[in-house]
Amino acid sequence: MCYNAAVKTTSPLTTQSLFVIITGAVNSGKSFQLLSILEADVDGQAVATPTLFLLCESSSEGTIGKIINDPALACVWPVKDCGEAIDALAACFPRSGPVTLGAAKAAWHAWAVKTAKDEHAAAVKAAQEAKVPPPAPPPMPVPLARSHADDVVLRSVAVDSATTLYRGSVNTGKRLNAEEARRKNRGVAVLSTNKKEDPSQSDMNNHQYAARVCHDLIDRLNAVTAHRGTMVFVTCHTGPATQIIQGAPSEPAVKVTVGETPSLGTSPPVKEGLSVPSFSKVWDALAAKANVVVHAFADIANYNTTSLDNINADETTGTLFGLITERSANYPRLGPVLWVKRQDGAGPWGYLACMPRYWHPSVPCSPAIAEQVSQTPSIGKMLAYSIRQYRDADAS
Repeated sequence: MCYNAAVKTTSPLTTQSLFVIITGAVNSGKSFQLLSILEADVDGQAVATPTLFLLCESSSEGTIGKIINDPALACVWPVKDCGEAIDALAACFPRSGPVTLGAAKAAWHAWAVKTAKDEHAAAVKAAQEAKVPPPAPPPMPVPLARSHADDVVLRSVAVDSATTLYRGSVNTGKRLNAEEARRKNRGVAVLSTNKKEDPSQSDMNNHQYAARVCHDLIDRLNAVTAHRGTMVFVTCHTGPATQIIQGAPSEPAVKVTVGETPSLGTSPPVKEGLSVPSFSKVWDALAAKANVVVHAFADIANYNTTSLDNINADETTGTLFGLITERSANYPRLGPVLWVKRQDGAGPWGYLACMPRYWHPSVPCSPAIAEQVSQTPSIGKMLAYSIRQYRDADAS
């Protein structure tokens, strides 16, 4: 077990590491499930906080605001691409072990100040080349607020979301390719749509860069869990899953949407009649590191037959949110969900196999889960339940 003996800490609830991925379309409840994890506790002791929260989307500020606005629960590190996320992980989860919450805050401030100075220096250089007045220096970042928990070692890292980081890395790849074309053109920007003259015009080049740096981030996240008792939580958007449908012999094949698929790179379509996984190599690399992959979905309300007099009534059922925890070739109204997984085995996380495969507020599930965990899907409550069950079994 890797601990940093130079700092004070409280014992983690379990010495088993955990890697959870939550997939789902926009507005499907991913961030709510992440919030449930970061709020989870057992007998008053937090399961996953303090955490390093890699903030990639402004939507996190709403759903998870309770956590990221509390300086005792999180070090919030805004990142725009996979490279910046790697910098944060290297500073807060070095090979020797996770640092304290206070040290993570100090590391963010030092990184933010350096980034601001580097960006200003680049802007000054560009102004000199353009023979225009240089910009004024930007205000320096303010240190993060201190808290009573600053001497507690980080227990987890949360990434919301991997898809946003990948897309940010595509943009970074485009910028770097444009800079390389300018350098080869003796410092003059290349104004061309020709992909050979300007590699940044090639989506393939930009996605190759994004895939490469995203693989590096995945390896770094995996290294976090090498320190026993640490946890990694990642959200990932989904996009349309397509299938190739062949019409009449004289008609061309067409692609149709048959469900969802993780949006992390390019996923090839599947031939009609096959129920085989067809995901991007980046997603495969990420999923291979996880103990648990669940899929969040929204059961969207249909108000077509609801009168306007009752549409805003409290008793009118609105959109409900659910979780898929076991893969299937076909779920009602969802289609194939082939990328989720839950691992059985010894230790507290073996109890995660008790999650309902279709966890929905209106769908019956095991009475033990409904009574002791929640009828409404909550990964956080399930983690707490698993730890309690393991402790009770170990004590008997």
